[in-house]
Parts: sequence; C-alpha cells; structure tokens
Amino acid sequence: MVLVLAFSAHGQSNRASVPFDLPQFKPVLSQCRLQSPSTSPATVSRGRFQGYSSPGRFYLGEGGTSMVLATTNSGRDRTELRHNASWSVMGEEKHLSARLRFDKPATVGGKARLHIMQIFSTGETSGPMVLISWSGDGNNDRIQAYVRGSKTHDLGRRPNGFFDLDVRVKEGVLRIYIDNQLKVEDDLSKFAASSVYFKTGVYQRGIKPHAVEYESLTITTP
Repeated sequence: MVLVLAFSAHGQSNRASVPFDLPQFKPVLSQCRLQSPSTSPATVSRGRFQGYSSPGRFYLGEGGTSMVLATTNSGRDRTELRHNASWSVMGEEKHLSARLRFDKPATVGGKARLHIMQIFSTGETSGPMVLISWSGDGNNDRIQAYVRGSKTHDLGRRPNGFFDLDVRVKEGVLRIYIDNQLKVEDDLSKFAASSVYFKTGVYQRGIKPHAVEYESLTITTP
C-alpha cells in the first residue's frame, strides 16, 4: 500500500520532480541522510539527494510543492531524515522548524505510536532523549512530547491540516511550540555531557503504512 497525500502549498505549481528540486528543502537535505527502513547503512548519504526519490517512501506531494516521508510496511517501519550535525544541549540555540501535516494513523491492534521528531543522544546515554509523537489506540488523537528522565507532555489534539512545529534548545532548556504557542518548557541540562542530533520523518510502531507531509523544514545548529 502506498499512501499519497493530496495537499499542496498554497496552490503553487512548479516543475520539481524530486524533493531536492524545491528550494525550501535543499539546505536541510544537504545536511541530512535518509534512514529507511533501517538506520544503517543510510539509504541516501548526505549530499546525495539530487535526483533522488523513492515510491512510497520519499517523494513529492501531489501538488509538487511539498515533501513526503512515508512507510510501506505495517507494524514497525521508518523513513527519517537524520541531521548530520551533533551538538550539546547547552550553549547557543539549536532549532528545528517545520510546517507539516499527517492524517490520523490506522492502528494494528493494541498501543500504537507514530514518532515525527526526535532529539537522539549518542554515547553512554544513547537513545531518544526527546520524542514528539502521535500516540493512541484508535480513539485518542493527540500529539505528545516525551522527555527522557522528566515526563510526557500533552501537546493537544492533532491538527487536521498543516501546522507549525518549532523545537528549540538553548542553554539546557527545551521549548516546543505548536502554531507559535509554547507547549513545553523542560530542563535538559542533565544531558550536558551527551552529544545529540535532530531526526524527523515517520517512525511507527503498531501502525499501518503512513506518511508525514512537509511544506517547509529547516534545522539550524551552531
């Protein structure tokens, strides 16, 4: 099953044939590698997105002005952009900004999760440090932010259309905004010794093939 989303950005048209052709994605794709369906080896290495698309996993939205990251298998599957720059939670601001949308996932029994953004740590504390996810059992339809060693924050109901997601880390403080409204402020200073990086896309557990569509995506690190 290949899920195609029929949304475009403000009715615009262009002659792009792959996501890298769109100017709003060239900078971030030049700084990322594609992990799909596994993390290693990379499906696409940094700097190799020119001319690349993958049916059902990495392609233009139907209007030709958006980028879609999608899965093709039920259960556990992923298609994620892994930003190549690693950084510390302390010091200058690190910022991921996206305008994105996704439909309510169809679950495959029991609990299900759809991760759309991660801050991932390496070394002794390897693993997700921050997870922004849809989580539900077919009835719930909300977005959450899990912060390791702290709590799970409710970010509200999943918007029906495109929404703005901003994740900022500065001087050990995490802030998450949805449509410019501050939803989370949490302390990450306990991870000051860790090296971390951004990931975004679709990483699912207990969900049928699904997709996340982006109108824009930027990642800024020192």
